[in-house]
Amino acid sequence: MILSSDISHFDVSDMTEVLEEAWELVEEKGMSEEDFQALTLGNAVRLWASGNPDFFKGTVVEKQARQFIEGEGRAEQPAAASWAGHEAN
Repeated sequence: MILSSDISHFDVSDMTEVLEEAWELVEEKGMSEEDFQALTLGNAVRLWASGNPDFFKGTVVEKQARQFIEGEGRAEQPAAASWAGHEAN
C-alpha cells in the first residue's frame, strides 16, 4: 500500500495540510510510526526505485529515499511527518 491522495492536485496549495490529516492516524493510535513511514515513504521508494535506483535523484525526498534504500529500513524520521512539521519520537 502507498499513500494515494490529492496531494499533487492542482487546487492543493499546501501539501503539508494533506499530510497533517494523514498523520492523525498516528496521533489517534490507529497506525504506528513505522506503518506511517511505510505508507508515505518506504512502499513508494521500494516500488519506484526497484526499477530505477536513481528515480528520486534531484527531488525533495532524495536524501530520505537514499537512506531508506541503503538501510532498507527506517530513515532518520518519517518523511511525511517531517514535512507536516512533526518530529518523530
